[in-house]
Formats: sequence, structure tokens, C-alpha cells
Amino acid sequence: GSTEGTIKIWNLKERTCIHSLDEIHDDEPTTIIVTRDNKGFVSASLDGAIKLWDIKDAKFRFKFEKGHSEGVTALTFLEDTDFLVSAGLDHCIKIWNLKKRKCEMEYTEIINEPISVMALTNDKADLILGSVVGSMKMVMNFHRKQL
Repeated sequence: GSTEGTIKIWNLKERTCIHSLDEIHDDEPTTIIVTRDNKGFVSASLDGAIKLWDIKDAKFRFKFEKGHSEGVTALTFLEDTDFLVSAGLDHCIKIWNLKKRKCEMEYTEIINEPISVMALTNDKADLILGSVVGSMKMVMNFHRKQL
């Protein structure tokens, strides 16, 4: 992503840009994650929106209008592609059901600072959060079974 709101899809093997998506967000993109089936990707930005796209034809699928009240800074998938976790500058973590196209859970009390980075452990059981002020927090047993 770029500060102008452009996202480019590259074929690394051939070292060529296969798609350039211009002005796809109202503010600069902050994070992109590829779906586990490698057929799509999710983009998020400082406008708070979360969007799902097809990689092959670069077509827009759908958008969570206001994914967050402030910028979205981190995305990750739970163990399957149906559930997406997002975190943002609004101190909030949300779990999205991509099939139902809705937010299933929202956590606002986990960390009382704007979240800048997020990662799930390899077993997808624990969530590690980092804030813009430099603190880190690990959430044990953060798992889809909570849904």
C-alpha cells in the first residue's frame, strides 16, 4: 500500500506488477493480509474500513464500512479463513465472520492503548499485541471457541 491509497499486486516470480488498485480507501492503507486459500486479500486503512478483494482479477468483494472507529493497524486470520481478527488505534480488537459479513465479537478492555501490531502464535491460541506507546500484552487462550 502507499500513502496515496494505492495497492499493487506483484508476480514475484516474473517481477511484474499484475494489478494496481488506485484510491481504494479514503485514507492510506495500513495493513494487507492474504487469505489462506491465496485467492483473496484483505486491506485495512486509517479510515477504519476493512475490505476484501479477489487477487486474480483484483475485484472488490465487500467492505465492513466502519470496521473500527479509528484506523485499523493489524489483521490476522484465526485457524480458518472464515474468521478475521482486526485491531486498531481505537484500542479495540474485533473478530469478523467473513461468510456472514459481520462482527462476531468485540474486545475493548484488553489493552487501553492504541494497538499498532498484532500476531497470533503458530497454534493460533494466544494473541500478542503491541501498542503505539511501546507496551506489549499477550492474551492467553484467545481462540475461536469463544465464538
